Amino acid sequence: MKRPRIWGALTLLLLAASCATTPRGSLHLPDGAPDFSLLPPGANVYLWADTQAARPVLEILSLGGLNSRDAAQILDRTTAVMAGFYPPGGEQSFYLAGQGNYPSGGARFSMGLSGDWSRIRSAAGGRYWHSASANLGVALGPHLAMVSDGDPLSVSSAAGEETLVPQGFEDFRRPLALAGWLGNPLSTLDSFMAFLGLPLQIPAQEFYFGLDSPSPYEYEMVLMIKADSPSQAGSLLALFSTARFFLLSAMSLQGADTPVLPIQEAGALLFSNLPRQEGDSLILRTPALDLDHIALLFFLFSLQ
Repeated sequence: MKRPRIWGALTLLLLAASCATTPRGSLHLPDGAPDFSLLPPGANVYLWADTQAARPVLEILSLGGLNSRDAAQILDRTTAVMAGFYPPGGEQSFYLAGQGNYPSGGARFSMGLSGDWSRIRSAAGGRYWHSASANLGVALGPHLAMVSDGDPLSVSSAAGEETLVPQGFEDFRRPLALAGWLGNPLSTLDSFMAFLGLPLQIPAQEFYFGLDSPSPYEYEMVLMIKADSPSQAGSLLALFSTARFFLLSAMSLQGADTPVLPIQEAGALLFSNLPRQEGDSLILRTPALDLDHIALLFFLFSLQ
């Protein structure tokens, strides 16, 4: 996930952004579910976050691209955010939509005076602000913001295409502070398991991830793998239980002077608790983790 690019984009949004065509509406559908049709289809990862509930995590994920003062200004004004991260070679590598209360008074004047920004006509109609030096397009309304390294007003170049939310994701997301899903779970999960030293083939139909917050500044990571059937989920349960046994046993045999590698630590965190089966799904939940361990897990996932 491109942490510096996202937060750098939001900084530009709040400090020096406005748009001739201001996006209106809401990030959420009438029933409260995130409206992922605002994001283009085809992402490797889709993400949603309740900004206030996930704020400590969002702040640490901005390291390297944003100072604490700018992060606070952004998060104070944003209530929810959605993002998609796309494979290389496409129209955009990321697309972000945020909901909140954004300042527009005087910003258009500031953008017009800046040599870094120019108004570009969108293929979808209307205009947006573009920075060639930052490779960013920004469209900002009073309550809805769109940012991309492509055209922020053109969600899809193919008529009729839209991002479809996997069945069951909304039930998974509702109790969580942050949640998302993988667009290509088969290859991503197999790659991550091999990275952990567990060469497992996981026939996942869907893979959801999220953060639950049992107390301030502590989060439990929740992973859900959906299989084709309850019987296949049962086979996955046996597979993961065996992998957990070998992983934790191998770590326990290490000498006291042998340093624990970050990837070993991440594997131990993910397999700390026994997985459980719910119908056609397998659930993994970590113990409550501090922000440093959450940052480690996100970093290692991002490598895949």
